[in-house]
Order: sequence, then C-alpha cells, then structure tokens
Amino acid sequence: MTLPVQVFSGLFWNDSGTLYVKDEGAGKVDVTKIFQSFLGREVQVTAHHLPNRARPYAPGVGSCFAGSQCKVGHQFRPHYLWDFQAKGVLEANSEGVWGIGGRLLDEKMLVGHECRLVLVAALPEGDSDGNLDSLQQEAEGISEILQALQDIVEQNS
Repeated sequence: MTLPVQVFSGLFWNDSGTLYVKDEGAGKVDVTKIFQSFLGREVQVTAHHLPNRARPYAPGVGSCFAGSQCKVGHQFRPHYLWDFQAKGVLEANSEGVWGIGGRLLDEKMLVGHECRLVLVAALPEGDSDGNLDSLQQEAEGISEILQALQDIVEQNS
C-alpha cells in the first residue's frame, strides 16, 4: 500500500516523459509512478523551490541547476522562488500533465531544480454505522499518516 503522505525533496529531472527526483534519503525516485497511484483521489499538493544555503547567489537562490536551459527564467529573475499549492482530485491529461482541483502542476518548474514536493491524500470516508472493520481501517490509515509525518520530521531534524 502506498503511504498517504509522500514527500519528495531533491533535484528533479525528466527522462523520456517520466519525472524523477534524486532524493537524499531514498535515492532515485520515480515521481510519476507514485503520482499515478493517487489518480482519481482527493489530494493536497504543495511544491516549492528549495533555496540552497551553500549557493545563495546562484540562480533561484541556489535551487536552479538548469543554467541557460532554465525554463523558469532564472537567467532573467535570479531571485525568483516558485511555490505551488492545490487541493482537489488528482488527474492527468493526455500529455501526462498533472492537474489538482483544476490547477496544473507545471513540471517545468521542477525540472533542473532542487525542490520539495509534498502530496497528502485524503483518508477514505469511514462507515458512519461504527462498523468495527471500517473503524480499524480508518485507524490504520491515520496511523500510517502519523508514521509518515514522524519519518519526515526525523529526516529534517
């Protein structure tokens, strides 16, 4: 089962239509594959460029590694930091562009940049009749979220 909280943090790139991130803790991660597992679900997505303290005067406050190929325009706006937030049903169009609640997640803002991308899935609604099995499933879902959040806090400490 895919955890309901996914955090990707590192350098993003696209290889043959698949979005990847070089994550410090997990290595090379196929972001596209994980996003596909959430298609049709209610999610909240937050993303932003990560400033780099070691390179504060580099384009994108150190987040840009695309150089003159930067699609964000850091060559012209070196201090620009992109951020994105959307909540809704996760969809993908025929070109593989992700949409969340009618807002498009523009992959070009990620590619060639150090970013953090967080996806949180809504828990499925439990039965209102207090059925023990559904309550147990709901408790397991909440436990998975809490464990994932604890892992994130420990990674960033």
